[in-house]
Amino acid sequence: MTDGITKLYGNLSNKELAALTFHHLTDANEIELRRIESVVPFKTYRCRDLEYRDRLDGIFNVAALYSIEHWRIYACSLEALVASHVNAGDSQKEQQTLDAMESWQSRLLALDAALKSVCIEHGISEEAIRRLAGAEEIAPVRPRLRADESYEEEMKIFLSRLLPE
Repeated sequence: MTDGITKLYGNLSNKELAALTFHHLTDANEIELRRIESVVPFKTYRCRDLEYRDRLDGIFNVAALYSIEHWRIYACSLEALVASHVNAGDSQKEQQTLDAMESWQSRLLALDAALKSVCIEHGISEEAIRRLAGAEEIAPVRPRLRADESYEEEMKIFLSRLLPE
């Protein structure tokens, strides 16, 4: 027997059901999720190969994550650079902000290295991902600056997880 709430869900559009599903996913409400899914109709579709679509979606997800991280870190780096100019004259604060800028720059280098590694491993065009992100490969602001190795490893894992096996 179907309960009253489930019957009401049957009157909603698929767009409304998707929005409710997302809401209940975020609060881990398994009961409501089951109710909603029980009224979503099954359909048969003709579409491109699922492996192809999954792979292409995964590549777009890699590009999206790379783009978001690149520009987030880039903005933090610029913020630290501006702060170093604001703090000019106070050598201790100026050095702290320059150190922060280098830290953000080392993360950018790490992100670039992680992208390069994942692209090589999965046969993806690094250039195409950068083009979509509107980002160029970062050159270190100082020759001695190196990529943040732990962040690089973390990003390799995150980027790789976005691609189906």
